Amino acid sequence: MKKTVFSSRLAYYRKRAGLKQEELAVQLNVTPQAVSKWENGSFPDGTLLPKIAEILNISLDVLFGLKDEEPEPDYLHEYIQKLSILEEEERTEQAVELFYRFLCAYDKNIQPHQVQFPDNLKRETYAQLRADSALSLMRLNPDMQFFTFVKIPKQGIGNYTEFSDRMLSLFRLLSDRDAVKLIAFSESLPRNYILTQKSFSEHLQIPEKKIQQIVTDCIHLGIIWELKADVGGKVMSTYGYVHSVPFTTILVLAEAMINYISNCEPDVDTWTKGAFRSETDK
Repeated sequence: MKKTVFSSRLAYYRKRAGLKQEELAVQLNVTPQAVSKWENGSFPDGTLLPKIAEILNISLDVLFGLKDEEPEPDYLHEYIQKLSILEEEERTEQAVELFYRFLCAYDKNIQPHQVQFPDNLKRETYAQLRADSALSLMRLNPDMQFFTFVKIPKQGIGNYTEFSDRMLSLFRLLSDRDAVKLIAFSESLPRNYILTQKSFSEHLQIPEKKIQQIVTDCIHLGIIWELKADVGGKVMSTYGYVHSVPFTTILVLAEAMINYISNCEPDVDTWTKGAFRSETDK
């Protein structure tokens, strides 16, 4: 069977759409063998042609070679342009929807047109991805939604994560209830809000000596910065919180971890190698 312009373009645009022959066959309600035959020279039933063109997002003229090939559309650029004109709250809602669809794309058992963000969730529910190339976690419940994504390098995460003394100091700090209270309180403050050790102590009902220790540790880790102020001729230390995105994220993820993640929609689990990798896995 001799290949035609139609068969060549069908194969090209199918691949451009990120579809396997089996996936296109499912959407057309035909067998994968039928799609294979079309790409090797035969023709589908005429009633299927509009649906094929719709799925591949091209015109029939392009599919049959009557027009020049259309440049591959930049869907991401178009979507970002639409997002940029939205108000911040609406843009955030759209981003959550986009992140969920992105994560679902890793599940080959889910067709793109079937993806719908779950609603009316009455339990702690996440979407989770564990693959050799990436890790991702997304909390879906509307009271607190977040999305994390880690691209795993071929050599694994171990080369990046050194378990340094500073990292261990961070975990020691987070094991102190008063330190966590101080950090959570600081995160609730508006931008460029300055406090003294005494004001920390009064707000949190923690002895000033303990506040001094916590603040010193936080300065060492870059969580709090110190500024000297001249107040009526007396020099005193004041402190500001850096509102660190990674640090806030750590606290959110810690809450997720202790909730024992078990309800996942979807739970994509395709990994064969641990994220840190051993020398034999690299």
